[in-house]
Amino acid sequence: MKKDYKFRKEFLKAKRMIHKMISANPEITIAEMAVNTGVSDRQVRKYIKRMIDMKFFFYWT
Repeated sequence: MKKDYKFRKEFLKAKRMIHKMISANPEITIAEMAVNTGVSDRQVRKYIKRMIDMKFFFYWT
């Protein structure tokens, strides 16, 4: 249970940071977001995928 809470808290913090970065600069790279958030590239990708799944972000193809 504690691990799940920690993950949610970390995700919420990262979600806010990622949203601000993308809003300020839509051309920002995953690597730049990873450096700014302090997590790995892979984790940033997971967070973005989760945000898309939650309909927080959407994109056109």
